[in-house]
Amino acid sequence: MKIHNLHFYLFSMVMAAVMSGGMSLAMLLVNIEGNLLASAFINSWLSAWLTSFMVAWPLSMFVVPLANRSVNWMMSLLKPLQ
Repeated sequence: MKIHNLHFYLFSMVMAAVMSGGMSLAMLLVNIEGNLLASAFINSWLSAWLTSFMVAWPLSMFVVPLANRSVNWMMSLLKPLQ
């Protein structure tokens, strides 16, 4: 495997893990309704995190390059202004 491909997959995985973890925690805290038992909280969050990560990682492999190309295009439009 080329180092560029490895970098892409690792970056996508780390970004998806951080974003899905943060968002699943935020949604759990919004919907918890006072049930702060540690075991229920951890089990619910881990389940939500796993589910959101399974969606976020493959999705990030498409979104990251698209976002990168979009930003590069926008920057190329702003280049004459510099």
